[in-house]
Amino acid sequence: MSTPALDKIREANERGSQAVAEFIDWLGEQGLHIAEPHTHSNTAETPEEGKCWAPHRHDDNCPWGRSCKLKADLVCGMLSYEKNGVLYTTSRGKDKLLNTFFGIDEDAVERERRAILDNLQADGR
Repeated sequence: MSTPALDKIREANERGSQAVAEFIDWLGEQGLHIAEPHTHSNTAETPEEGKCWAPHRHDDNCPWGRSCKLKADLVCGMLSYEKNGVLYTTSRGKDKLLNTFFGIDEDAVERERRAILDNLQADGR
């Protein structure tokens, strides 16, 4: 049975993915985090990765009152409304980052694992 996605995991392990994962964990222990730049997008209706979504209305309930510098009704919750590119801790987890780096398709891995289980069950093992 051909398992190219699972083969990629084996190759990633041989290339040192465990060491990279341990390094990422160590960074967290040191108080360091992997970050990515924020880009403002005032058009999002719902929370989406990398998109602005915290609603803000210019009214009497605005926490900044008359000194509010926000120009749109829908802005990000980063409170960094004056410039793009501010770094924030990535929401992508360690496994997702490693899989992306090593070119591993998580859906393909799951399909191959299920196929292996189905074959084992069909063989009566």
